[in-house]
Amino acid sequence: MLEQLSVKANMVAPILNEGKLIGLLVAHQCRETRTWQPMEIRWFAQIAIQAGFAIEQARLLELARQAYQKTESTAREQRQHKELLQRLMRALLNDSQMALTSLSTESQRQQEAIATVIDQLQTMTDSAWMMVATTQQVELQIQRTDQTVRAGHETINLTQNSLSAIGTVVSDSAAKVKQLGQFSQKISQVIRLVNDLAGQMNQQSMNVAIAAGRSRSAGQESVVVLAETVRSLAQQLVEVAAQLEPLISEIETGAECMGTAMESSTQQIVVSTAQMMGETRQKFIQIDAINTQLSTLVKGLAQAANKDAQTLTFASQSIPEMGSVATQTSEQAIAASETFFIKLEVFARELQAIAD
Repeated sequence: MLEQLSVKANMVAPILNEGKLIGLLVAHQCRETRTWQPMEIRWFAQIAIQAGFAIEQARLLELARQAYQKTESTAREQRQHKELLQRLMRALLNDSQMALTSLSTESQRQQEAIATVIDQLQTMTDSAWMMVATTQQVELQIQRTDQTVRAGHETINLTQNSLSAIGTVVSDSAAKVKQLGQFSQKISQVIRLVNDLAGQMNQQSMNVAIAAGRSRSAGQESVVVLAETVRSLAQQLVEVAAQLEPLISEIETGAECMGTAMESSTQQIVVSTAQMMGETRQKFIQIDAINTQLSTLVKGLAQAANKDAQTLTFASQSIPEMGSVATQTSEQAIAASETFFIKLEVFARELQAIAD
């Protein structure tokens, strides 16, 4: 290689760095051969040593530059981390403050809600107990209705018995009225006999008067008087019979009509009353059935209302305890949050001081 370069003389010195060969310092002379002088050799060797030093310093400078860049980058990252940490701490503090405020507000709202629930439960409990009292009153009223229905059944039975007795009495009365008609017929016959007898007496008195007038005896006057008296009585009998005949006829007609009307009216009354009693009995039976169903429903409602009232009473007694526990828990949570907030704030300050 030196021949190709036409090198006539050369001198080579190693460039060392920490005892390691990192390069060569070469001096060529191409014009002619040369004998290197000791001073040139020392000077050349010194240059090689200085070159090693210069390379070392350049390397150190590069390392320093890299270290400075790394330090600058680290400082920049630290500043960024510090800013980020500050933002995070501010956000965390704000969030903690907001959470603490929200927790306090929520705790107050829960206490108000619990108080409202307690009031509502108390109202519902009072309503449930009122319902229990109402169902008890309804049960008493149902019992009274049962008694009234039973009394109505007994009254219907008594009424039916009374109607039967009335029907019997009316039938007897109709029979007696018919018998009265028969009696009036007999009286009419007697009156006709009286009329006949009066006619005969009148005839006999006339015959006696005629006979007395013919005999002209001493007792003529007394016979005439007797005849007149008999004739007068007969005339009175005829007049009385004449007056009795229309009355007896009216009695016969009235008795017959009355008997017929009583029989018809009695039959209609008995039929209509029996029908009405049957309908009333059916209505009582329906009322009794409805009353039984209502009693069953009311009993179920009373049991449910009593159970609900007991449950609501237990709930109304338990809710204040739950509210007290919730209040204590909320207060403890608020105290813990405040303590955590204070510690977090102290930690942020210490971290800020460390970062500064």
